[in-house]
Amino acid sequence: MIQKYNEVDQKLHQLSQIIAKFNRSFVSQKADDSHTNLQYDVIGERIVGRWITTREDAVIIGLDLHSLSFKVYTKKWKVIFEVPVLGKKQNEIENSFLPFCEEHNFDFDAFKAPLHFDITPYSFLNQKYDSLSTEGISLWKKWRTTAFEMSAQFLEHLQLNSEIRVWPHHFDTGIYIEISDQLGVGFGLAMKDDVCEAPYFYCSAYGLKGLNIDYDTLPPLQKGRWKNLSKWKGAVLEIDVISKEEISLFIKNVNQIYLKYH
Repeated sequence: MIQKYNEVDQKLHQLSQIIAKFNRSFVSQKADDSHTNLQYDVIGERIVGRWITTREDAVIIGLDLHSLSFKVYTKKWKVIFEVPVLGKKQNEIENSFLPFCEEHNFDFDAFKAPLHFDITPYSFLNQKYDSLSTEGISLWKKWRTTAFEMSAQFLEHLQLNSEIRVWPHHFDTGIYIEISDQLGVGFGLAMKDDVCEAPYFYCSAYGLKGLNIDYDTLPPLQKGRWKNLSKWKGAVLEIDVISKEEISLFIKNVNQIYLKYH
């Protein structure tokens, strides 16, 4: 089950770099790089970027998970350009956007330029895309929907506001909030990586203005576990056998500990 999820996760991660390139090139820049991020549209079952201003209106780039094709939508959600993914390599998909860029006066070379971060060099990068596993895509939609819902509940729990987005670098669905001027917290669902051997929910605190969080002294969690690594520190809960109730308990437990630093 998890293997099929991971395969879909990796391919959607790679494909989503195309949306991130459009955001990077044609959306007003933000210091925190949030102009490049994405969102999983739960109802539309598509991954979308941000609105891009054109001479006539505004458009948004999306990856439709039903047809596995990129679509350019207007404000009225009319499709004005489409690029099928199946049977094409990553570079061929990018090149297929040349007519769209020319028609709307977008700098195609700027779009094609490498992103300012590197992602995992997947083995399939130079291969033609084929159909995604039906089971894998169903699991992906299920867990990304759960991540969106739990992120919203996390915000409601603390009565704070934040965008719930997918970051193209690590491809996590999540949020970042500053609970006070001394404490920031990130929460979300991450891909399988060198932190965990399975996809996982994470919750990590960031001391601001010199605040230090000593992960060596934190009490054990009722659900999940602490990771105290040189490159990342926080709490993790792997998704293989968990329920929403267990995720809620994880959120509550971790926040109770972090809020002692607030």
